[in-house]
Amino acid sequence: MNSHPKMKVDIKFGTLSDYFNAIYKKHKIAPGDPPPNIPSLSGDFFTYADRDDHYWSGYYTSRPFQKVLDREMEHQLRGAEILFFLVSRYLKIHDGSKFPLIEFMQSLVNARRNLALFQHHDGITGTSKDVVVDDYGDRLLTAMMEMKRLTTESITFLMMKEKSKYSYSKEKPMFNVVS
Repeated sequence: MNSHPKMKVDIKFGTLSDYFNAIYKKHKIAPGDPPPNIPSLSGDFFTYADRDDHYWSGYYTSRPFQKVLDREMEHQLRGAEILFFLVSRYLKIHDGSKFPLIEFMQSLVNARRNLALFQHHDGITGTSKDVVVDDYGDRLLTAMMEMKRLTTESITFLMMKEKSKYSYSKEKPMFNVVS
């Protein structure tokens, strides 16, 4: 970027020491002396701990399973929303189906709420206590299963030639387990 005069930039890489030396130089202070009129923060910068020495030191190092679950839930939710939209548009043109639009709309709302709850400050960051993380996990897994059910039912409905034969039962197993 520096080699292109039209961009009018002068970019340099530096270390933290370079930054503080520039601050000292700007304020004409000898390195090591505290600069006047520049706020500073002091206190305990130690990481969170909920038990003995189980410390969380950041987003990328804490509770990786929950972060994967969050991303998977986002994918499931988006796919279900798209399919739900396609079914609802079809039903707007062709009336008379038994597709449970209201029930699945409520499932979408619940999934969005549970995902938003988890993405709140102490869920996605990993700083919540174990009992709270368990609750978030239960909520996300329940929502994910509902999104899989909505996706399965939407695809089934959309692929049927005779949509009047579509039937929905919440009691029917979503997946057949072969023993």
